Amino acid sequence: MEDKLKRVMAAPASTGIMTSTWLRSAGISSQLVSKYVRSGWLTSIGHGAYTRDPSNLTWQHGLSALQSQLNIPVWLGGLSSLSLHGFGHQLRMGKDRVWLHTQVAAHMPKWFSQYPWSVDFVLANRRLFTEDPTARLVKRDSDGVTLNASRPEMAVLEYLNSVRDRSSFDDAADVLTGALTLSPIVMQELLETCRSIRVKRMTLYFADNLSLPWFKKLQLNRIDLGAGPRQIVADGQLDSRYQITVPKSGNDGF
Repeated sequence: MEDKLKRVMAAPASTGIMTSTWLRSAGISSQLVSKYVRSGWLTSIGHGAYTRDPSNLTWQHGLSALQSQLNIPVWLGGLSSLSLHGFGHQLRMGKDRVWLHTQVAAHMPKWFSQYPWSVDFVLANRRLFTEDPTARLVKRDSDGVTLNASRPEMAVLEYLNSVRDRSSFDDAADVLTGALTLSPIVMQELLETCRSIRVKRMTLYFADNLSLPWFKKLQLNRIDLGAGPRQIVADGQLDSRYQITVPKSGNDGF
């Protein structure tokens, strides 16, 4: 029992959240867990999740437990991922919002959904790509916790998928102004496998009008842009090249 306890305390999870699944894999039975709770060594934060120090918990600990202990296919995406990569840091992430993305139906455990985190989680469950996007994930440190996040190129498309009005359009223009170092190879592959016509058109519109260096390296003839106009901004004007409605000339910053 002492050896098992030493292994648990030495694991990174011991500083955050330990799920029942992870504890079992470490050889800690439910009976031992109950004993540790009664003794005060562990505190339950909901059915199936425990911590040694509730005052030290952050939302990053919760997301890390989903990813590394429960293998739930959810990742930090969109604007939250861009912020982690150094883009869009001028925008508030949230009571901040933290964008989680998944391409399959992801069941969130109750302890995660009901815990009073310091942020509001937004789960974007959309099949944005024809291929499994998890190969595009990278590991990044967030407040001392390692998380799976979409790489910047994928995060751009995830973020643009949330643009629905003038305000979010203007925010996107500000964020993408700094997107100078994206990989044209990766962006090409993502644009070819993206299911959303409006997202692909917006990506090209911003990259073209902001003169982002990777835009000229794209092979546009290989990207399916569909047919017919798409509305992005209500009461806007139609951009003739990309066939999307954008803020009227003179007000869009370009």
